[in-house]
This record gives sequence, structure tokens and C-alpha cells, in this order.
Amino acid sequence: TTENKEAQRKYELELENRRTFERNFEETQRSLEYEKQAKIQMEAMNREWIEKITILERQLNEANDKLTIETDCNTRLKKQNQEIQKTCATFERTYNEIHEKYQ
Repeated sequence: TTENKEAQRKYELELENRRTFERNFEETQRSLEYEKQAKIQMEAMNREWIEKITILERQLNEANDKLTIETDCNTRLKKQNQEIQKTCATFERTYNEIHEKYQ
């Protein structure tokens, strides 16, 4: 009868609506899981980059410290070299004076 047909039609419509809702819900859940995984991967990559940056900053600081030490050492050695050159020049002058005196 018409009431049964109308009830059957409403039932089928509700059933189709429910299936559509369930498909949409499942798709939304998949999208959410994908986004969660993407976020987890991004956070892991960020941690890796932060660790790499920290290591590089540490290496840079160590290199700067070594450079400072080398620069200080170089300055000290230049001063020593200048003093040695002065001493050698004095010895050479003295030698030449003595040599001229006794020749």
C-alpha cells in the first residue's frame, strides 16, 4: 500500500543518508589521522633540525674559541719574533763593531 511504500522510501532514504554520513565520517577520520601523522613527522623533523642547529652552534663556538687561542698565540709569537730580531740585530752590530775594531 501507499503507506508501506512511503515508509519503505523513507527507510531507504534514511539508510542512504546514514551510509553517506558514515562514508563522510570515515573520510574525516582518515583525514584527521593523516594530519596527526603529518604533525608528528613535522615535530620529529623540527627536533632533528633543532639538534643539528645546536650541534652546529656548539661547533661554531668551539671553532671561535680555537681561533681566539690561535690568534693570541700568533700575537705572542710575533712579539717574540720581533724581540729575537732585535736581539739578533744587536748581536750583529756588536759583532761588526768588534770585527772592525780588531781588523
